[in-house]
Amino acid sequence: MTYRLVFRPEADLEVNEAAEWYETRGQGLAVEFLRVLDACIESIRRNPLLYPMVMRGETRGAATVPIQHHLRDP
Repeated sequence: MTYRLVFRPEADLEVNEAAEWYETRGQGLAVEFLRVLDACIESIRRNPLLYPMVMRGETRGAATVPIQHHLRDP
């Protein structure tokens, strides 16, 4: 089965907000956050079955995988 990784516009917004938050905590932390996020995304692309499908989307075969920072207020 072929899988496709799709990001919703809300996810892009959250990533940008998280990167800005990290940069306010220290110079270069936003770059490190984005580097780690890219590594996680690449891992999901290489091995999609290692990650649980949390919620099916409206599109057949789509899944939402939440990524949450545990130190930020929701």
